Amino acid sequence: MVVISAFTEAEVALAYCIFKTDRVNPWAYSTFEKSALNSISLVAKKNEITIGFVLLSSVLDESTIEEITVDINQRKKGIGRELIQATFT
Repeated sequence: MVVISAFTEAEVALAYCIFKTDRVNPWAYSTFEKSALNSISLVAKKNEITIGFVLLSSVLDESTIEEITVDINQRKKGIGRELIQATFT
C-alpha cells in the first residue's frame, strides 16, 4: 500500500536521490529541499520507503507542479497517478 503525505526533513535526502537518477543537471540540494518542505509538496512511501514525490508551488489561488518523479523500480504501478490525484484533495 502506498502512503502519500507531506514531506518531513528525513525524507528529503531520500527523495533527492531518486530525483538525481534521471537528471543530467539536477537542482541544487538546497533548492530541492526548499521546494519539498514548503508544506504542499507530497512524498509517496511504500513499506516506509520513499518511492516518489511531487513538488508543488503555489501563488495566490494557483498551484504548479514543479516536478514529479517515481523511483525507476516502482514505475508503471500507478504511483504517479496517485501523487497527482493527491494534489487535488
